[in-house]
Amino acid sequence: AGTYFSLPWLKLAFDKPIGRVTVRGDLYALDRQAVQDAVGIYENDSFLGIDLAALVGRLESQPWIAHARARRQWPDTVAIDIVEQKPIAYWGDRWMVNAKGRIFEHQGLYQNRPLPRLWSDMATPAETMSYYQIFERQLQPIGLGLQAISQGVQGDWQLTLDNGMQVMLDRTDPAGNVRHF
Repeated sequence: AGTYFSLPWLKLAFDKPIGRVTVRGDLYALDRQAVQDAVGIYENDSFLGIDLAALVGRLESQPWIAHARARRQWPDTVAIDIVEQKPIAYWGDRWMVNAKGRIFEHQGLYQNRPLPRLWSDMATPAETMSYYQIFERQLQPIGLGLQAISQGVQGDWQLTLDNGMQVMLDRTDPAGNVRHF
């Protein structure tokens, strides 16, 4: 009974306002201050009362954040660990794609980076990324790289090589056709 009646007092004694938010992680496109501002911890949030799951969900809904983790650090700090998206290529004009084939909006960040451009009217970004990796491995031994690949509505592939050459592949066996090329 003593423990039950002392719980409100203990909560009052240990539940302080949040005094600090720390952000850790290798951030290249994101700004730490912008992440701290996006966290949205308000004056009514307290050390024990903050919903860390909602905080992580809010962070992971941001396009450039791949994973986030939040934890409390005694006495008044919320520590956030962030893993930023690592773009491998552009997907159309507005999007970027990571190594797993997931797309995210680039929001004007990394726009001038020399990354390849991918697009497909038929395949998913993951399938297109898989074909890109296959084509890239096949072209490496002969000293060629890919600038862009795209798949049209008919299923045919168009490769733009780093030397400016364009290669058209039919849809039946594109990897085999690159080998023959």
